This record gives sequence, C-alpha cells and structure tokens, in this order.
Amino acid sequence: MAATTSETKYYHHGRFAVAGGIIPDAITAYRTYGDPKNPCVVFPTCFGAKLDVQVYLVGPGRILDTDKYFVVTFALFSNGESSSPSNTPAPYNGPNFPAVTYEDNIRAQYAVVTKELGVKKLFCAIGFSMGGQQAYFWAVMYPDFVERLVSICGSARTSPHNHCFLEGPIAALTNSVDFKDGHYDKNPERGVRAFGRVYSSWPHSQAWFRRKAYLRGGHYTDLISWLRAEWEARFWPSWDANDILYLARTWQMADVSRLYAHSVIDPILHTEEMKTQETFGDLAATLARVKAKALIMPNQTDLYFPPEDSQAEVEAMKGNNAILAVIPTDSGHMAGAFESPEDIQFLTEKITDFFRKCLIAKLGTITMVGSPWLVAPFQTLLLLTACTETPGIPVSSFRRAMVEDLTARHTWWGPGRSVTDAQYRENSNKQATRLIEQIFDPARYFVVTFALFSNGESSSPSNTPSPHNGPYFPFVAYEDNIRAQYTVLTKKLGISKVYCVAGFSMGGQQSYYWAVMYPDFVERLICICGSARTSPHNYCFLEGPIAALTNSVDFYDGHYTKNAERGLRAFARVYSAWPYGQAWFRRKAYLRNGQYSNMNSWLLEEWEGDFYPAWDANDILCLARTWQMGDVSKLYAHSTMDISLRTEDMKPQETFGDLAATLSRVKAKALVMPNVTDLYFPPEDSAFEVQAMKDNGAILAVIPTDSGHVGGGFESEEDKKFITEQIETFFKNT
Repeated sequence: MAATTSETKYYHHGRFAVAGGIIPDAITAYRTYGDPKNPCVVFPTCFGAKLDVQVYLVGPGRILDTDKYFVVTFALFSNGESSSPSNTPAPYNGPNFPAVTYEDNIRAQYAVVTKELGVKKLFCAIGFSMGGQQAYFWAVMYPDFVERLVSICGSARTSPHNHCFLEGPIAALTNSVDFKDGHYDKNPERGVRAFGRVYSSWPHSQAWFRRKAYLRGGHYTDLISWLRAEWEARFWPSWDANDILYLARTWQMADVSRLYAHSVIDPILHTEEMKTQETFGDLAATLARVKAKALIMPNQTDLYFPPEDSQAEVEAMKGNNAILAVIPTDSGHMAGAFESPEDIQFLTEKITDFFRKCLIAKLGTITMVGSPWLVAPFQTLLLLTACTETPGIPVSSFRRAMVEDLTARHTWWGPGRSVTDAQYRENSNKQATRLIEQIFDPARYFVVTFALFSNGESSSPSNTPSPHNGPYFPFVAYEDNIRAQYTVLTKKLGISKVYCVAGFSMGGQQSYYWAVMYPDFVERLICICGSARTSPHNYCFLEGPIAALTNSVDFYDGHYTKNAERGLRAFARVYSAWPYGQAWFRRKAYLRNGQYSNMNSWLLEEWEGDFYPAWDANDILCLARTWQMGDVSKLYAHSTMDISLRTEDMKPQETFGDLAATLSRVKAKALVMPNVTDLYFPPEDSAFEVQAMKDNGAILAVIPTDSGHVGGGFESEEDKKFITEQIETFFKNT
C-alpha cells in the first residue's frame, strides 16, 4: 500500500521570469504520494490552502487513490510555501514581490513534473477553486501533455462579478490601520481579521445560513463565534497579509484566453510556449481547442463560481464530450472542500466514475449530471395613508394619502407641491423619488417620506451634539424609528389611518415593522427587496463592509476629526459585489453602455463616489447595525431601556421569536416583491414570509430580472415596469 503522507519538497528554478518581473531564486513547494510508475495526477492548492490541506482528496480509497495514482500536490506562488512575499529575500520581499499569474505557476509546476519527476503524460489535472482554475490552465497551456481535467467549483476565467467580490476583502486589508501599504513590521492582525470577516459571507449559500449550519451542530453558540473561529482564524495568524493580497490578485487576473496579457516580460525574452495565442481574448474558441477530457463540477449555490459560467465553458468544449456535473447541495462554494457528507458522496462518485470510464459519451453531446440548479431569469419606505386632515388639502376633496419612510425628519407631497420642490437628499432618497414620480402620484396621494435615524438627516452620530455625538451615539433599532415616525404621523400630521406602507430594502423591512407594531393603523404594506427579519447570511454579509470600515487606517474607532475617506471607500468596495446578480456582471452592465471604460472606473464613481464624501462613517456604521438587528418577531430584544420606562406599545410580544406566528397576525394586505437574483434578500425568505401571511391574502411577486437587489430601486426599465404594474394591480384589487 502506498504512503498517504509526504514531506514537502522544494524545487529551485533559479532566476524565474513572472508577470511582474523576476523572482531571483524561485521555489516551488510540492509533495508526492504513491508510486511514480502509476498514472500521474496533479492537484494544486486553492486560495487559503497550504499543502497539508490537499490530503482530503489523497490516500488509499480516496478520490486520488495513492494505490492507483502518483499524486503531486503543488503550492501556489504566494501561499507562503512556494516563493512568496513573506519568504523571499530583499529586494523582492513584501510589497516589492512581483505580480504572479496562473501562467507563471503552471510553467513552474510543469518544470517540476517533467524535469524533476520525469513525467511524460499527465493523467489528470484536478483542483478546487483556484486549483480548479489551474486545471484549466494546464489543459490550455499543455494540450498534448494533459489527458484529463477536473475543475471543482472553479472556472476558466475569473468573471467580472468574481473579480468585484475580491475587491472587497482586498480593500478591507489594504486600508486597514496596520497594513501600512504592505510595509508592516508585524503582520497586520486587524487587516487580516477584517479580510477574513469580509470573505466569510461568500463561500456558503443563503440556504446554508438559513438553516444555521454555521452552528456546526452546537459546536458554536452563535454566528459571531463561528466567524472568529472559522474565518478570522482561517487567515490569522497563519497567513501573511502580503501573501493573501498577492494570491487574490493572481485569482483576479485569471483568463485562459489571455495568456501573458498581464506580463511585463519583454517579448524578446518570451519562450516558445509564451507566444501569442491565435484565439487571444476568445474564451469559447480557446476552450474549443482543449484536447483533455473534462469534468466540470460547480455547486448549484456557489455565489462566486456560479454554474452558469461552467455551463458556458462546457458548451465550448462539447466537441470533446465535456461533462457538467452540478453538485446539488446548499454548501455553496465549500462543497468542493467536502463541506457535507452529500458533497463527499457526489464528488467521489462522479470523479471516480469519470476516471474509470474515461468519459465515454457520444461525440458532440454534453452530459449533465445531478440535480438542476435554479437559474432565475439602504433605503426607502413608503406609507400611503387615509387621513382625517391633510395639510393644505380639504378632507372632502382628498381621500387618500401616502407616507414614504426613508425618521424624525419628513417631507410631504400633494396637490400644489411637486416632487422637485422638496429639499431632498439625493443619495439616500433617490429610490423614493422614483417611486413617487412613477407610481405614487402626489395628485392622488398625500406622500410623506421619513429619514432613518443615522442617515445624516434625522438624528445621527454626525449631527447630534456632545455627549452623544460620533461613536457615543446610542444604538437605534427599527422599532425606535417606527415609533418616531408614528409620532410624526399622528401628532404632527393628524393621520388616523395609513393606506399603505411601501419601502425598498431597509425601507421594505420597516414596512413589515409598521404592520406588526401598529396592526390597526396600517391597511396595506409593500415590501420591495426587503424582509421581515435580517437573515443570518444577510447579517454575515454586513459584517464585511463593517469590518473594512472599522479597521481602516483613518477610522480611529469612530473618533476621527476628518471623515474616514479610506474607510468609507473600503466599505463601498466591499459592498459593491452584493447588490447585483452575477448575470448582471456577466453581461458587463457595469460599463453603463460605455459610460465607464472598465470595472474600476465604475467602482470609483458609483460605489466609492456614492459613499464618500456624501456619508459620514459613523452614520453608515450605525445604519448597518440597525439593519443587522432587524426581526419583527423580537421587538425591543436589543433595547437597554428600563422596563419601568416602557410604554404599552413596548410590551413583550406573545409570539416573541416566532416569525411565522408574528406574521400570521398581520392585518394589512401585503405585496412582497423580492428580486429573483437578490444575493442578500433572496426570494426564498420572502416566500416563507408570504406563506405565513397567506390567510390574509398576501401576494408574492418576484421581480424577474438580473438586476439583483437594486432591481427594487428601478435599476432597469424592466424593473420599473414590473414593479409599477404589480403595485397598480395591488391597489386596484385591494
């Protein structure tokens, strides 16, 4: 029986040219398992992995059975084992380390396999995540050498959405207080921990979070303990910050159809294998030339290597009988790392069968294995009210009114006043303006908009005098906002009934709170891309931009004297990959029909420019915390107010903690409109909520576009048309 363990070996390449320059004494770390006479399988590392991690597939009786195969595992450049910023001597140490691409890694691995190990043919290149991407590079760069490729939760090209997602943890790290542009003397703990926290909400699916799998069967007591133990600790203290950064940049540059596109190597030094591709820039044409038999295994719920990308790649390789086997679990990306027994069983069966049958299939067909995946074709709240008295409008001539909730500051529209007359904060209220102009006609409705506490207009950290200013501003829950809004409506405006509460995102969440807290006051609710409870995944996603902001070099724990520009820009960059569907990025909608020349210009203007300088850092932080604590079934659960000071409407709920029971008591007619591609308010959550309100005729209308979350803010004409029609029909029928 072959050995299942191996010591790490180091191959010295000497001076080795890479995309960003030269590594004077480049080293590739690797391990070998099994008999060299057996067919050779290459299994390179993924992001965040050392060689020790690779053994989960390697050994007798495992997928890479060392009694049958000679297995070689490779460490990527920058993983801390092969040449990396952390282990390369000056002058190429730390931030002076040259950029390294997948092409550089594969050339180095090929040298080890052929020159050191004497391998003539590669039975298979297999990998997970970044390892799966390397498998594609192996097959493209050495088509006559590689017989098979298996890519698990990887892709031949890093998609625009994938690239954008990585900008988030990168921004959190590089803007952290202790990163010092990579010139740190001590590994930056805060930056590395922030990186891990930003990353944490991506690898598992929304459904995985929904069933609270992060508790690990009781191993953890809550989400935060899981975040610290499995994500902050995944990177700290074992990973060097510059190593992580360089690995992420390698990942971002991946595209097998653009070999050496990022290289600064002078063309006179290019070897024969580095010549320009005939199919340069054409991914489908590049993959069509792959000679290796291919098994491509995405997970149906992977958020950054979605199955749609794999489907396109397999279609391009159909002439070579490529197989698409979609892992049918809710493990998300981590399915490829054996997250669950179901993942283990599926991967083992499909890969061993692939090896055994050598991909027996009819020429020109694509075999799909496993269950099909679902391919689904901060903000504002609105209230419509029936009132006893409307400012400046006779009751007899005006029967309906609307309130839009954006908390103590309010604006109203009605006959004799146009939307453009209002002094309106564009950044926070633009969704409200669109809804009012397109749907809620001020000639028919009395429209009131409210600003949330902490949005910079109502009481906020940025505008509250000492001693409650800045980081001393108290935590504010949705319940507090709704009580304040109710006071304005009833005491200042004399409203006796709310015709409808309508809101988008955080505004949509507030619409639920209105209906639960004041059931006899609210007649209708419309929730657009929101939820009655902030889900665990939604909460976890928000920990990312929060970590980027609070660990930034200029945040100073909220005690800044000048608004935290780097922190706010990092917050925005982390946030930017979440609001749109993967398909929106896939069609490069971020270019805005030529308004932007590339993704970075879009990120700078539409995301960094939206948060800085318009928003105060403490305001943003307090708003995000309000969002995180959303749960209509647990009113005042986070309140520190003494029981003796609580009013009648603050008494404990009979249905405390039971979301379905709480929603079943809602008296308002409800229209709930999630977007089918929303990554943080997914339609499954809305379906549950509507089911709980079914006895009251609640309606679920899923916005069928790829706009993702911002579809609720009229991202496209299709979004606007769908939302408008649904609301008009809802009003007509109720």
